Amino acid sequence: MPEDEWVERANPEAAVSQHTTGVSIGRPVSPVTALTVIYWLGVGIMLLRLGASFISLYRLLGKSRRIEKDYLENPDEIVLHEKMHIHQKYNIDVFFSELFLAVHWFNPMVWLLCRDLREIHEYEADNAVIEAGIEAQKYHLKISFKIPNSS
Repeated sequence: MPEDEWVERANPEAAVSQHTTGVSIGRPVSPVTALTVIYWLGVGIMLLRLGASFISLYRLLGKSRRIEKDYLENPDEIVLHEKMHIHQKYNIDVFFSELFLAVHWFNPMVWLLCRDLREIHEYEADNAVIEAGIEAQKYHLKISFKIPNSS
């Protein structure tokens, strides 16, 4: 027996509304299907966010101009701090943490983990500057006025 015939016999009112409105009454979407769709939409949005960040960074680097002032005033501190980021390959950590965040976008603990990872990277780079012999109090005063609070 065709499905349309079965619907008409089981529920004649549904059959009448289907024929008069042209809209078929389908099965409801299961909660698992709905959650799966929402999850993959979230992953897609997070990956688009990551891609947009790369595009924004690329454009910013293309438009920016080099300013020598900070480097001339604090060459040892700046170079050492940035060398630490490069040497420890923090950019790879950040990239993979962003991918991890894209997959686990719904978990607030992962958001906190990514934020903490960046803070640890900054702490370690600052610590390398201090361990290299730069006076800690002088360095702390310089960076506390230049780095905005991300909280």
